[in-house]
Amino acid sequence: MKKRLLFVVALAMASSASLFAQSSEGLTQQEVSGTEHVGTWKLVKQKIVFADGKVHIGDSSNVFQRKILTPTHFVVTIERPNPRAGGKKFVASAAGGRYTLVDGQYAELTEYASFPGYEELEVTYELSVEGDTLHTVGKVNNDTFEETYIREN
Repeated sequence: MKKRLLFVVALAMASSASLFAQSSEGLTQQEVSGTEHVGTWKLVKQKIVFADGKVHIGDSSNVFQRKILTPTHFVVTIERPNPRAGGKKFVASAAGGRYTLVDGQYAELTEYASFPGYEELEVTYELSVEGDTLHTVGKVNNDTFEETYIREN
């Protein structure tokens, strides 16, 4: 278990670092009016309505999620407290890849993740930024997500 957790943390760190080292060769220019969405964002509120009708409500007290957006790439990490480490949080899940953002319509192409099935993810949102708050509403496959993040950087 400890080796698996260390692997997930190393994967997340390597993935994040590689994003900043990648060139934009072969990528299309983002048609965005500005870069206000670029940065590190911490989830503060989440509502998921699953395809079967079940609802999950989360906030920063029970969901520890970050979204990192560069001008061309994204990384999402989810942390979990580890009781054997005094409650310290470790990355339990990570995913990332490229995205497009045109007129507030955001779509992700997940290129790597710490979980199976990421190749089939269909992520489409309406994205807006007001000051230091990022808001997304949309679909992940057949589930509806509404999320609010605050800027961390």
